[in-house]
This record gives sequence, C-alpha cells and structure tokens, in this order.
Amino acid sequence: MSIEVQGVGYLYEGGTPFEKQALKDVSFTVDKGEFIGLIGHTGSGKSTLIQTLNALLEPTEGKVLYDGMNIFDPEFKRRRREIRQKVGLVFQYPEHQLFEMTVYKDVAFGPGNMKLSEEEVRERVEWALDLVGLGPEVYEKSPFDLSGGQKRRVALAGVLAMRPEYLVLDEPAAGLDPRGRDDLFDEIASLRDRTGMTVILVSHSMDDVAQYVERILVMDHGHLIYDDKPARVFRHKEELTAMGLAVPEIVDLGDRLRERGFDLSEDIIRMEDMADAILKLFGKGGAK
Repeated sequence: MSIEVQGVGYLYEGGTPFEKQALKDVSFTVDKGEFIGLIGHTGSGKSTLIQTLNALLEPTEGKVLYDGMNIFDPEFKRRRREIRQKVGLVFQYPEHQLFEMTVYKDVAFGPGNMKLSEEEVRERVEWALDLVGLGPEVYEKSPFDLSGGQKRRVALAGVLAMRPEYLVLDEPAAGLDPRGRDDLFDEIASLRDRTGMTVILVSHSMDDVAQYVERILVMDHGHLIYDDKPARVFRHKEELTAMGLAVPEIVDLGDRLRERGFDLSEDIIRMEDMADAILKLFGKGGAK
C-alpha cells in the first residue's frame, strides 16, 4: 500500500488579486510503515500538502494516488469518506476539536458514525485510549477537565479509533511544555512500533524530527526541496538556515567538535548517539 503524490500544485484564490501558489509540482511516495518528518518554515506549504493526502483539499494540478487510484477522479468521489478514515489527520491544537461531554463519547463519535455495532465501537474506543496511555479512569470524565497533554491524547485516540492506515500529525506538540511534548512523542513512536502504522509528522522542531523519524521531506515556498534520510538532510546546514530552519543542536555540536579535531561521524543527529560516540572517542584518547 502507498500514497503517491504526482506533480501536485495548489492555488489559493485563483484568478483574484489574492492569488497564491501554495504548492508547486510536488512529487513523492509514502510507503506503508514509514515514519516521515515533514518540515518547512511557516508558509512553506506543509499544511496545504497534508490536506491533499486525505482529500480535504483537491489539488489544482497533479494527482494523489491511494494504492494506485486517483482519489480525486469523479468515479472515486463516493469513496473519499473512506480515504479520510484510512488517512487520519490530527490538526494542530487538536483539543479544539473535542466537543463531547465525556472522553468515551468523544472517542466513540467517529466509529459510531461508521454504523458499527455497539460492541465494536466499545472495542475500538478502549483499544484507542489504551494505545495513547489512557485507562478506564478517564472514560466518564469531561475531556475539558484534562491536562493539555491528556487532551491531545484523547483527540489522537479519536482518530485512531477509526483504524487509519496512515496517521498525519500537524505540529502535535504545539503549546505543550517540554515534559508533555516528550511524553506525547514517545507515545507516538511507541504507537507506530506496536501497530506498524505509517506516520507523517509535521513539525518545526528539528530536534524532535531528528529523534524520531526515518525520512525527511523539506518544503520551501511550495516546493519539495529535499527528500532523504535525516542525517543527509541535515548536512545541508546552510541551505536549511537560508529557509529559516535550524539544524538540531546535536548537529551543531558535532560540527563544532569536528572543527576542533575530534573524529566524529556526520551521521550523528541524536543525543544518545552523540553521547556514545564521545564516550568511545575519549576512551581512545580524544582529539587527533
């Protein structure tokens, strides 16, 4: 299974004085099971792009193929609701989408609209809440009485209860404190490991992206600039800086240490890997 984006472009307010080209000839493929980071400065086209992946926005150019089928073909129109279930999209500040009186009812809303049996809805709700680390003690609580991090988990569970094959997260940690951000990202990584679900993480935090994803897509002014492994993308430090993106702190640290003569790989982008490398290095006598 895969999602193929072929030459996608998107024009806002076409033919008006407010016309804006948000996407320009964007092409890439997302294979099942991948953990992908999508990064770019504000206005780079990230949010527009992810909304084309589950048919919320129809490209003005190009195609989006789901398992080889163009999801915007007229004959496929009746199945777009199915696509939105298979490509779950969690927007920035998802707690703003919470609306039911209890956590259980909020998570059950989507499955309930799928005309499933009461038993299957219950099974999905319990499964989804368990995946995000929430137990029966919160089922009857109002989602609005929970902490910010817990609200995010409830919103995420509401999408997971639809059993998507692809999970797209738009800045899921925005506004959370450092502890809440770390907990949420650890939960997402664990979720992906346990389910094999494809995850596309939209984030402005290069450190978070470096820590979790296996592949990075870099957007700038509507164009896809890079599509590669994280270590290779972060070697383009000057180009990323020119786009308004900072490389992870560990990459900066590695550059400074290499300038001082330390023999460190340019592929080190995570803190734990840097710590291991430094320990081994000093065990061998330090700098050259």
